[in-house]
Amino acid sequence: MKEETTSKQGIITAPDQTATHEVAVSGEGSESKLISMIDPAKIMQFGLRLKAYIQQNKLSVEIKGRHYAMTDGWKFAGMNFGIVPIASKPIRIEQQNELLYVLKKKVEMNGRNGKYTTLKVFMSTTNKTLFEENMMLADEYTIIPYYAYECSCDLKSINTGNIIGQGHAVCTNAESGKTDFDMYAVASMSQTRAIGKAYRNLIGYIMNAAGYETTTAEEADGSMNKETSHATTQATTPIQPEQVVTILELIERLMPHALSEETNQIISSIKEKVHTFSKERGDMCIEYLNKEIAKTKTEQP
Repeated sequence: MKEETTSKQGIITAPDQTATHEVAVSGEGSESKLISMIDPAKIMQFGLRLKAYIQQNKLSVEIKGRHYAMTDGWKFAGMNFGIVPIASKPIRIEQQNELLYVLKKKVEMNGRNGKYTTLKVFMSTTNKTLFEENMMLADEYTIIPYYAYECSCDLKSINTGNIIGQGHAVCTNAESGKTDFDMYAVASMSQTRAIGKAYRNLIGYIMNAAGYETTTAEEADGSMNKETSHATTQATTPIQPEQVVTILELIERLMPHALSEETNQIISSIKEKVHTFSKERGDMCIEYLNKEIAKTKTEQP
């Protein structure tokens, strides 16, 4: 077995193709030696140093009370074992004529409405009807091109040249928080996620020993957004009978007026599905219908 090299700072290097099982460690004033990667005590020892590095360089985020290391933290951990990522070129996943309908709502900042936050995103080829049904919930909507990229990453031992791990990931601008991403940013995130996934597959237990989740921060962010959205949906209160009555009465008041095709479509959808709405959506429907009634009054000669 070749002798390993280490720095005075205790940087860990892997001497040969046993890199996935052994790693060289040196401490201040001590001689280098190989330790087993399946030795729990040694793994915990390295985990403490890894945690200190991640904290010092602010390479972690907290999501719902759990701590996730960013991909740069995973890359540092891998480097200590002589493992480097070789990421492929991001490839766009083609979906012809696909658009995203993005519903937005104004949020208050410094006492003024000015910034928009994304409420919901709908795919034009699969759920345009849902988009039309939910338009009343938004202050604004935009239609943008759909971007989706996939990328793969190999992990390579710098000592042997062997490929010892692999990961694959996808990113789209339909994800929560990414509707404003340019095409290059979506492509870049797919590559970042692929790198993190490759390291997670190989040394996830090492990151766990440092006190972090075995999912990268970049990957966890999207999944947590979906989980939160699902939980919110499950917690909604059904529409109340008096709301249904009010909505139907407001629709009757609107019927004699000349309305736009878009407004007629929305009203028709409300009338058809009002009994399936939540209480919150019922309130929004009432607000929307009252605004439409107010418009008809201002349009009268």
